[in-house]
Amino acid sequence: MILLGIETATKVCGVALVRESQVLGERSLEEENVHAEKVLTLVDQTLADVGCSIADVDAVAVSIGPGSFTGLRIGLSTAKGLSFALNQTLVGVPTLRGLAHRVVQAGQVPVGWSVLALIDARRDEVYGQCFNVLHGDLVPLWKESDLTMADLLGQIGEIGVVATGDGCGKLSAYLYEHESRVRIRFVDARIAHCSAASVAVLGAELLRAGQLSDARTLEPLYIKDFYFKAPHIGQRSGGL
Repeated sequence: MILLGIETATKVCGVALVRESQVLGERSLEEENVHAEKVLTLVDQTLADVGCSIADVDAVAVSIGPGSFTGLRIGLSTAKGLSFALNQTLVGVPTLRGLAHRVVQAGQVPVGWSVLALIDARRDEVYGQCFNVLHGDLVPLWKESDLTMADLLGQIGEIGVVATGDGCGKLSAYLYEHESRVRIRFVDARIAHCSAASVAVLGAELLRAGQLSDARTLEPLYIKDFYFKAPHIGQRSGGL
């Protein structure tokens, strides 16, 4: 079975192909405001790299958030379109879980430590979720949440965590300015961002477990409310 993974929740716009849990190919860009223009191009390029056609794809997995409101809508609409066109299964993969999965696969979690996945949510906030690692599996300690830095440190408490994601810079700056006894390590920069390969591998795992998504009803996991206000009346448009 070949599964196509799509990641557009942050600045990363990525596509990967896996067979079972083996990554066959991956392409990605890390640039703002290119997702709508580039995601299908990356699909075509990745298929060409692997020597497959779109007809060879058996299922589609997509990162569903939290993250950029615009990016999530682009990724999900692309995944739904491909799923309908191919008449194949769609799998929604939580973005923070994908971030944490990459850290575990890279072997950067000391025994007894947890993984903290963070995505910048603007202002003094991050989208965050912490996971225990049990026999290689991720066990959430709390659900995906929108947190200030102070709230985040309160959530972490005394456990040791390995932090990843584009929210790490905000956390690092806060720790520099405030005294804290939390035990935090930051992962290598090379793996501290979203990955379409992780989305695809997790999607394959969910598919084998029978955790499929309904393409008609699957929606992005925004966490924050999405809103739109017309700028011409002195109000700003909402969304990230």
